[in-house]
Amino acid sequence: MTDTLQTRSVLTVLDRLFAAAAVEDEAPSPWPAARSYADASAQERADVLEGVLMPISARGGTLLYTLVRAARPETVVEFGTSFGISTIYLAAAVTDNGVGHVLSTELSEVKIAAARANLVEAGVADAVTILPGDALTTLAEVPGPIGLVLLDGWKDLCLPVLRLLEDRLAPGAVVVADDTALASMGEYLDYVRDPANGYASVDYPVEDGMEISCRTGFRHLSGKFPAPGESATTYNAWRGRHPHPRTRTRHHRPASSRPRATAAAGRTSPVLGCRRRQTRSSTIPVLTAGDRMSTSPPEDLEESLQTPPPRRSRLQLRRPTVRPQRPARRR
Repeated sequence: MTDTLQTRSVLTVLDRLFAAAAVEDEAPSPWPAARSYADASAQERADVLEGVLMPISARGGTLLYTLVRAARPETVVEFGTSFGISTIYLAAAVTDNGVGHVLSTELSEVKIAAARANLVEAGVADAVTILPGDALTTLAEVPGPIGLVLLDGWKDLCLPVLRLLEDRLAPGAVVVADDTALASMGEYLDYVRDPANGYASVDYPVEDGMEISCRTGFRHLSGKFPAPGESATTYNAWRGRHPHPRTRTRHHRPASSRPRATAAAGRTSPVLGCRRRQTRSSTIPVLTAGDRMSTSPPEDLEESLQTPPPRRSRLQLRRPTVRPQRPARRR
């Protein structure tokens, strides 16, 4: 079994990028003090921070690799390529799975060129397609079903990107959000941690925090996802009117799906749904094919099923012996 993550080419690129990120953490931020980060557009942030790696942690990258290997998604979407550190983990996983492709999006042209070069050096470029431009535009045309999503771009855009992809998420899709310890991720965390929005979510303790969410959703029951702010009470009310097929009782089955009588040794009871053994001591009447097509069993059948036949002794159950009569002897 191949392990692309442990190959020399992948380890060389990751070690170099993590070493550069460690030096970067000790340097002052390149963001101008006179400019407001919150008021800047996504393109302005990308232009100012085009030389900053902003990587995922090594432990978080290993978690990503593990999740992709376990889920085996056919389509992986990454919001925020940067220099391609997290993309290498995703690409190594789909390469080892032998199935799947990574679609990543990045706004900075400088980072796109650097990420593509790193993917080629690591030997996993064939498993990745980088979509240049605004993620809210480039990801709008990504076909589903999407099996795994990594949200590692601008934090105030993580929730809009997730909402953009929701109608194409596969049942049980995994959504991973990085840097959840930042205050700007509060709205996103409130959304995925609310069961009414169709997610089961848990915090994973890595550097700067990581949220792992599973798309439970209501698509398999109601055919739609809940609207923003729709409470669980609304969903439960709908569930009461439309029970899941697996929770329906026997009486919900149409008459055509009920078991039919067979010509073999025994017939099928329309009430019990199982074959009944026919004995000479049984008082239960045998139904014909015409009787079985009725929507309700006859009254005498219900009474006979509720009242067990009387017990008989062995002598009563024995078949009477019939002896042939001998002709009288002539004297």
